[in-house]
Amino acid sequence: MEKFNGNNGGRRKYNKSRRSQRHEPSNSMYWLDPADVERELNISRSTLRKWEGADLIKSAKLGRKRWYRRIDIDKMLEDHMS
Repeated sequence: MEKFNGNNGGRRKYNKSRRSQRHEPSNSMYWLDPADVERELNISRSTLRKWEGADLIKSAKLGRKRWYRRIDIDKMLEDHMS
């Protein structure tokens, strides 16, 4: 972080470029964000959370965002929808 050169009492200024960086898994082809899962399965955000709470779908948290592995989504569909 950079120090702000002004009358701010010595407080530091946030580096906006660092704060605005998106946190994404390295291979996003295999990972889906909640909006992608909702769109592909045609479900609501609350349904996605319920399934996650019932351990039907696993998620990983990176930064402030949750990510879902495509293979876990496919496995859940195969196990529970057939």
